[in-house]
Amino acid sequence: MDNQNVSSIPDILPDLNFHCQVLLRITLLDQADLRIFVGHARNLPLVSRDQSPDSYVKTYLRWGEEDDSILFAPRYWKRKTRVVKNTQNPTYNQEICYSLKDVILHGVSVNEISLDVSIWHSGNLKVKFPLCETRIKLNQLACETDKRGMEKIESWFSMTIN
Repeated sequence: MDNQNVSSIPDILPDLNFHCQVLLRITLLDQADLRIFVGHARNLPLVSRDQSPDSYVKTYLRWGEEDDSILFAPRYWKRKTRVVKNTQNPTYNQEICYSLKDVILHGVSVNEISLDVSIWHSGNLKVKFPLCETRIKLNQLACETDKRGMEKIESWFSMTIN
């Protein structure tokens, strides 16, 4: 299957052989700025028998033990994309940015940071619920360094369906 032409994939029901995935380009600039380009998602689950989701991507930065992860207000570390309506294979084409300067000042290494990525359904009457999710540990990414010294990776990441 051609990863470049995701928008032409018809809406399909998820099956055991084809998991929910999200296309991300993660870039680390000078160990101080993290940029996540959210391209596409594919094979999102239906929200009812014949209804495709109205979805958006939500990201969180996490570090340390679960109980100690948030040194600042939680919304400071949460970012999200716009909603894409009525498709199991949405295209977001949005960049999410985090400044890591405050985290590093508190003695946290970039290698200790995880990125939680989840895709949510934004339904009528403010009904929102998660569709799928994954956790990406920044120290486990096989990043390439470009000419300008930026570390980056672009890949389809598999997600667990909720």
